[in-house]
Amino acid sequence: MEELTRQQKAEACLLIIAKRCADDKPITFESDWEEFGAATLIADGGHTHIGHEGDSDEESFTNFVNSLYGQLIHGQGLSWVKDEPLTPPRPQQTSPSSETPEERQDHS
Repeated sequence: MEELTRQQKAEACLLIIAKRCADDKPITFESDWEEFGAATLIADGGHTHIGHEGDSDEESFTNFVNSLYGQLIHGQGLSWVKDEPLTPPRPQQTSPSSETPEERQDHS
């Protein structure tokens, strides 16, 4: 499987954050070491540290996105101070069917 781009990972993270907001499951970001590219993520009664400063702003941002993606999508964190990982968002709602009325009737 091909590695996702930084933009694809960032979009996947934003989708998870948006779903958590819709589900009234707050997620907060705080300063961590006052470095660009590092943060403390607070959610579900616990916290974890994401990202780390790189040699450039570009590298720092890439580190941040990769770490956030690892935490939100795969549950990988530098630490997670609580008993359970982040509560997963609700399943994605299906979009309206692209089937024709005749095809839908065949399934009934």
